[in-house]
Amino acid sequence: MKKKLTRREFLQLSAMAGAGAVLAACGPTPAPQVKEVVVTATPVVKKPVKLTAWFADRRTINIMTQEMMKAQFEVRYPHISVEVMFVPESEIPAKMTTAYAAGLAPDVTALDEMQLAGLMEQGFVHPIPDGLIDVRKEMGDRIADVYKVNGKYWALPNGNMPQVLYVNLDLLNKLGYKLADIPSKWDDFIKWAKGLTIWKGDEIKQWGYTWVGAPWVWLDYAYQKRIFTFKNNLTLLD
Repeated sequence: MKKKLTRREFLQLSAMAGAGAVLAACGPTPAPQVKEVVVTATPVVKKPVKLTAWFADRRTINIMTQEMMKAQFEVRYPHISVEVMFVPESEIPAKMTTAYAAGLAPDVTALDEMQLAGLMEQGFVHPIPDGLIDVRKEMGDRIADVYKVNGKYWALPNGNMPQVLYVNLDLLNKLGYKLADIPSKWDDFIKWAKGLTIWKGDEIKQWGYTWVGAPWVWLDYAYQKRIFTFKNNLTLLD
């Protein structure tokens, strides 16, 4: 049988319950939860670009270009795709003329050094835009100076063709020279070699210096003098 509460007992219980509610409401406030927010910069989306490049059709150059240069370039610049076309070197000038007239000239092309001056004269090639590449930093002062014409870079080397200077030791010994006596600078070397050259009328009996199998090597002298040797495919510069 339930005990019936008196008015006084009911009020006492109500007051105790109310006090408990107030104490609970005034208890310690739990610490707010902090959520870490990572802010990342919005990547700059570059407009896709497609370049067309012509290269001389040589097996070693083809392999290096297709498997190394093209792949490394596209990894470095993922927004740029490169279409590589291999063209026989002797056909490039004629193809450039036709392609340029049709507005389809490649963005980049490989050229023999002797072809460059003629295409420059006709306006088919343009200087490398300023700021595109720091030539002196990438290739060194020596190469940069050779390929700079009228204050602009028109071409950059796509490889090197090494040359070997053979010495006739028997002739040096006969003339009383040692290897250390051979001048190391071209101007001095040419003067020294002329002194060793013996003429008999219009015929050379002893060469101080000659080219064997590579007559185009004389282009190197012109490049070292900061000049091109050909005005076009038929005419030499004065």
